Amino acid sequence: MRLLPALFLLLLSPAAPAGEEGAGTALALLDYIAADYPEAIAGGEVVNADEYAEMQEFGARVAGLLEALPERDGRATALARGAELTAAIDARAAPARIVSVVSDLRAAILSTYRPAVAPREIAPRERVAGLYAAHCAACHGATGAGDGPAAAALTPPATDFTDPARAGRRSVYGYFSTLTAGVEGTAMASYARLDDAERWGLAFYVASFSDDAALRERGAVLLASGTNPGPTDLQALVTSTGAGLASEDARAAYAWLKAHPEALLPAAESPLEKSARLVSASLDAYRGGRAAEAARLALSAYLDGFEMAEAPLSAVDAELVHATERAMMNYRALIEARADGDAVAGQAAVVQDHLALARDRLADDHGSWLATLIGSFLILFREGLEAMLVVAGLLTILVRTARRQALKYVHGGWIAALVAGVATWLAARSILEISGAGRELTEGVAALAAASILLYVGIWLHGKSHAQRWNAWLAGMVNRAIEGRTLLALSAVSFLAVYREAFETILFYEALWPRGGRGSAVPLLAGMGTAAAALLLIGWLMFRASARLPLQRLFAASSILLAALAVIFAGSGIAALQEAGVLPLSQLELPAVPALGIYPTLQGIGAQLLVLTVVLVGFRWSTR
Repeated sequence: MRLLPALFLLLLSPAAPAGEEGAGTALALLDYIAADYPEAIAGGEVVNADEYAEMQEFGARVAGLLEALPERDGRATALARGAELTAAIDARAAPARIVSVVSDLRAAILSTYRPAVAPREIAPRERVAGLYAAHCAACHGATGAGDGPAAAALTPPATDFTDPARAGRRSVYGYFSTLTAGVEGTAMASYARLDDAERWGLAFYVASFSDDAALRERGAVLLASGTNPGPTDLQALVTSTGAGLASEDARAAYAWLKAHPEALLPAAESPLEKSARLVSASLDAYRGGRAAEAARLALSAYLDGFEMAEAPLSAVDAELVHATERAMMNYRALIEARADGDAVAGQAAVVQDHLALARDRLADDHGSWLATLIGSFLILFREGLEAMLVVAGLLTILVRTARRQALKYVHGGWIAALVAGVATWLAARSILEISGAGRELTEGVAALAAASILLYVGIWLHGKSHAQRWNAWLAGMVNRAIEGRTLLALSAVSFLAVYREAFETILFYEALWPRGGRGSAVPLLAGMGTAAAALLLIGWLMFRASARLPLQRLFAASSILLAALAVIFAGSGIAALQEAGVLPLSQLELPAVPALGIYPTLQGIGAQLLVLTVVLVGFRWSTR
C-alpha cells in the first residue's frame, strides 16, 4: 500500500485552509488516484483492500475540497466531475474509466481555479543528474527502473519510473509533491531540504525516464518546425499527463518538453515587475483576512523588488524614486494599522501607478549608455562617500599626529570589510538565502554600531582639541602608541563604515549589469572608475586641507565630522531596520533627505535627536 505523504496528511487535516489553496491539493490527490487505482481494482474486483480503501478516502477528500472552493464559472462542472469520480470508485469501475474521469476533473479544476503550481526556476539537467545519482539511484536505479542496490530490501518496492503505463498517469507536479513531502511509512523521504528549483529539476528528470528516445526526437522535430501540439506553458506542462493527451504528436512534444522544460521558462522577471506582482499578492492576502502575510509581501515588494531597481531609476528620475518609496511605506503603514480595505486598495493602486511609471521611465531609457554610466557612478559614489569620509578622516589624524604605526589598524579594517562584503555576497548566492530583509538588517545593525563607535571617537577627539588637554595627551604619547582601546575603535569604525556599504553596492551593480544589454559593461565600468576617482579626489583634498590646519583645529574639525556622520548613520540604520520590518514605522509629514540620513519617521528622527543630544553633552563633558 502506498501511504499518504506527510504533506498531504497535513493538508487533509481539519485545520487545513479552505479556499483556492485546495485546488492544488486536489490536483496532487488526483495524481495518486490515477496512478495507484489499478493496484486496487482488476476486472471489477478488489485485489488490494487497503489500496482500495485509500482510493475511496482520496476520492471523498477531493469531493470535500471541491465543495470548499469558492464560487467561480465552471465550479458546477468541477463538482459534477468530482461526484462522478467518487461514484466510479465506489462502483469499482475499470482503471481506464478512472483515468478518464480524473483527466476531465483535472482539466475542470485548472480551467476554473488556475492554481499556481508552475515552477519559477528549474535546476539545470546536468546538476540534476548529479542529485539523482546522489539521492535516488540507490533505490530507483541508474535508469529509474526501481532496481537500485538498496531496492531488494524495500517494502513496498521502489517505484519503477520506466513503466510507461504508470508514468502516463502521473504528472510532473505529482512527482514534485512527492519529493517535497516524502511518503510516510516507506523509504521515500522528504527532500524539502533541496530548494524548489532542484526538486522541480528532479521531478522533470524522473518523469522523463519512461519516454522513448524516438518519441522525444519526434517532439524535437515538431517544436523546431514551430508546431507545438502539446503543453504550451509550464503550468500546463507540469499538470498534464501522457494519458491525458489526445494525439501522438502531443505526447511527442510533451516528452521533449519534459526533458527540456527550460524552453517554456518565462523571461527573467525584472525587479519592478516582481515588486508589482508582490503588491498585488499582498492586496489579495489583505482582502482575504491574512494581514500578517500581506505585510510580509508588501515588505518584500520593496526589499526584493523595487530597491533593486533604485540605482538605475535614480539616474533617470530621482524624484520618482523618493515618491515610490514614500508610497510603499504608506501602503505598509496602512496594512500594519489594519486600515479599511478600500483605503489599503487605494494606496496599493497608488503604488502600482508609481511602479508602472518607473517601468515606463526605464523603458524609455532602456539601454542608454549615459544612463548606465550615471547609474553606475551614483551607486559607488553615494554608497562610498560616507565610508570614505570616515576612513580618510581617521588616516589624516594618525598621519598628522605621527602615529603611522596605527595606520595598519584603519587599513586592516576597511580591507577586511571589502573581503567580508564579497564573502557575504558569495554566501548569499551559493550557500545561504539572504532575503532583502536580511540585507537591510545587516546594514541597519552595522550602521548603528558604526554610529556608536563614531560617537566615542568623536568625543575622544573633541577632548584633545583644547590646548591644555592636547598638551597633556601629546606629552603622554611621546614614547608610546595610542591606547589599545582607541586602536580597536579605529579598526572597528573603519570596518563597519565600509562593510555596511560593500555588500549592498555589489547587489546594486549586479542588478544594473544586465540592464544595458551586452554593451553595458563599458559604461558600467566607466561609471565605477569615475566614482572611484571622485572619491579619491575628495579624500586627497581633505588631506591637503587638513595639512594646513593646526592640530587642535584638525582635531576639532574631525570630531565634528565624525559626530555628524554618527547622526547620519543613526538615521540610516533606523531606516534600514524599518525597511527590514524589525522596527515600527510612524510617518511624519516632512521631506526626506537621505544624504543626511533624514527619513520622515518618528523613530528615525527621534534616534538622530538622541545621538545629537549625546554629542552635545559629550562635547561639553570632554571640555570640562
